[in-house]
Amino acid sequence: MVNPEEVHSQHGDGPAAEEIELTKNHQQAHMSNHEEHQTGIYQSFIRYPGACVWCVYAIWCITLLSFDVQAAGAVVGIPEFRKDFGYEYEGDYVLPARWQSAFGGAPIATYVVSHSLSGYVVLKASRAIISSLIAAEAADMFGRKKTLMAALVISYVAVAIEFVATSNAVFFAGKFLNGFMVGTVATVMITYIGEISPLALRGIFTCCIGVAYGLGPLVAFIVIRYTGQLDSRWAYRAVFCAQFGFAGIATIFVPFMPE
Repeated sequence: MVNPEEVHSQHGDGPAAEEIELTKNHQQAHMSNHEEHQTGIYQSFIRYPGACVWCVYAIWCITLLSFDVQAAGAVVGIPEFRKDFGYEYEGDYVLPARWQSAFGGAPIATYVVSHSLSGYVVLKASRAIISSLIAAEAADMFGRKKTLMAALVISYVAVAIEFVATSNAVFFAGKFLNGFMVGTVATVMITYIGEISPLALRGIFTCCIGVAYGLGPLVAFIVIRYTGQLDSRWAYRAVFCAQFGFAGIATIFVPFMPE
């Protein structure tokens, strides 16, 4: 027969035990937070080498997107590109202004034209913003790794379209599609850095994001500087090959990326 006193004792100790456990967890969290604040920059590199390495990887991915965005605007200055996608005017080849604007805006925006009583109203709906909002939900639903994998696949497809394009419309389609990659990588990887970077290094890695946004365009201009004067389509296709290189390095390491 069960002793009523033992039953009462067991029920009485349950809430108390849970309260003690919560108190211990709170104390451990407080101690851990205090320890993080006391850890210096050098100690953080030594103590969290894995987190630092993956923050560098995230910065590389941001360099990829900044390179892709800049490459679209830079290729219009290549003579061979204007020859293939433009028309001859007074002894030189020029690219229509509407296509120049489209190539530069395709990765980040799409235009929605609506009609009103007062005339035409042009609303600029940022494709990068739309993809950023979608990426935020996808990252929470499927994880950072899978979302980044999807963005890299989109990048490969978009750059391949740009590489084989022989008309303005096809090239625009590639740049337009690449806008989804731009918004996704920016959203996922910047958030990822904030999540995994050690407290003492968070400011450093945040500054490195700005460096990555400047490094990508610099590399694009260097590539164009040395290939832009070629007398073939490789004058501008070399830039697209460089885009494959950035994405390829990111693809090699993404399977090992921790959530």
